[in-house]
Amino acid sequence: MTPLAAYDRACSRAGLELADRFGTWDGTAFLHDGYAVSVHIRPNLSGGE
Repeated sequence: MTPLAAYDRACSRAGLELADRFGTWDGTAFLHDGYAVSVHIRPNLSGGE
């Protein structure tokens, strides 16, 4: 299992921003209990819409 902090650092290095984090695939609140569903976005690098 990958620690969440290490996962977050790897995603950040890949240019992704954390948009949201849930505790289940159903969208239940993340409670820092060992399971996470993370949703990332790739910021628009061009600066346009």
